[in-house]
Order: sequence, then C-alpha cells, then structure tokens
Amino acid sequence: MLPRILALVLTIGLALSAVTAAAGVEEGVKAFRADGFETALNEFGPAAAAGEAAGQYWMGRLYDAGAGVDEDPETALE
Repeated sequence: MLPRILALVLTIGLALSAVTAAAGVEEGVKAFRADGFETALNEFGPAAAAGEAAGQYWMGRLYDAGAGVDEDPETALE
C-alpha cells in the first residue's frame, strides 16, 4: 500500500512541477519579448534546471544574444 501512495504523491508532485515550470517559461517569454531580461532569466532558470526543454531553449537564447547575461555561445549550447 505504501509504495502505491508514494508513487501517487510523486506523480502529483511531478505534474505540479511541470505546470509551474511551464507557467514560468510563459512569463519569461513575455519578459524576453519586452526586453525584461532579468525577469526572463529568473523565470527560465528554474525551468531549465528542472529539465524543462522550453526553459533550456530560452536560457540558450539569453546566453546566445548576451541578453541580461554575458554573451557565451558555449553556455548557450549547453
């Protein structure tokens, strides 16, 4: 019984984490397009660290353009 409950809790936690990360990326994209690069960085960073592909992509865009961070093509590729 305990393994089922643990699996359910983990599944719910992961689902909520994905929703939160997606919301952060959406807010980050809005900020990026409005030249709010510090806000974009704060939104994309946690999503990227959580393995969210969209967050990683947008972090790469920031580093590629040097938008709010030092331009760094190597980090952008990561």
